[in-house]
Amino acid sequence: MLFSNPSGFFPEDILDWLSVCIDGLYKERSSVLDAVKKARTEGAAIPPTFLGMTPDEVQDYFRSAARELEIAAVLALIASAEARIRLDSKTRLTGADSLARSLRKLFDESKSEWSVALYQDGICDAWKDYISQSGFSNTDKDRYRGRIGAFKELLSVRHWVAHGRYWAEPPMLAQYPPVLVVKAVNDLFAAFADVSTRTSIKNFV
Repeated sequence: MLFSNPSGFFPEDILDWLSVCIDGLYKERSSVLDAVKKARTEGAAIPPTFLGMTPDEVQDYFRSAARELEIAAVLALIASAEARIRLDSKTRLTGADSLARSLRKLFDESKSEWSVALYQDGICDAWKDYISQSGFSNTDKDRYRGRIGAFKELLSVRHWVAHGRYWAEPPMLAQYPPVLVVKAVNDLFAAFADVSTRTSIKNFV
């Protein structure tokens, strides 16, 4: 499967998948619009989904479908990033550094590894605390913590989609198209990797 290996996950792979899906969708749109137009003069067959639709209604349908694909891509990006963060955390539990100790405490106090909080008083906060206690400059601390904070903003989108959208659409959804979600995720991964290298803890995996 395309995204079945979180530790080998590259956000650009999901963008590529989205591009392939959108291209196929637009080809289908052209085919349907052609059939709708010809049906009036040549009696061409129209796919059942689009029977009775005007060309404008067909356009609206495919615009909506493209948006749904983008939302699906955003969900896949955020969820896959979470999986990678959790898998990395598991590899740190035997370490002797302060980040490893914080993570070990989180895992020990949770009923299962997947019930460990990701952000609030969880894994990402453990990283932020570790960064705050490091010898980095204030500029570097702010930069690293800011990248973690940007990822936190995306979690409201993940929650909204995953739980059926029964509340108002989060503002972040409009502010973060898939390409910007990819940037936020890559910035987060780069921050974790950089912190790991500069403080000699286990490399981010």
